[in-house]
Amino acid sequence: IVAASVVKRCRGGRVPGAISKRWKVILNDIYNNEPVTVEQISLLATGRGVHVHPSSAQARMHKYIDLGYIETAAGGYVLTQTAIYKFDLKKKAGGRTYVR
Repeated sequence: IVAASVVKRCRGGRVPGAISKRWKVILNDIYNNEPVTVEQISLLATGRGVHVHPSSAQARMHKYIDLGYIETAAGGYVLTQTAIYKFDLKKKAGGRTYVR
């Protein structure tokens, strides 16, 4: 008998909780600008070549909340310590990058 997680990996696709390299960079931008709104996330993503409508950004943030990567805070979304550690996110010298 083979475990379901092994079968899923053999069939292709992503491991649950995996995100693309582009979105890891966008998460780092979010980390450097937090708290951020969905409109700001959309702008950050566009700055990285990923065109995301605010409603799509909001849906993605809710998915990331379910995965434990994002949480809501006064004024918008912030990264969890889980995401910061898992994706090795770093604060940039000088702080904010694209939005405000």
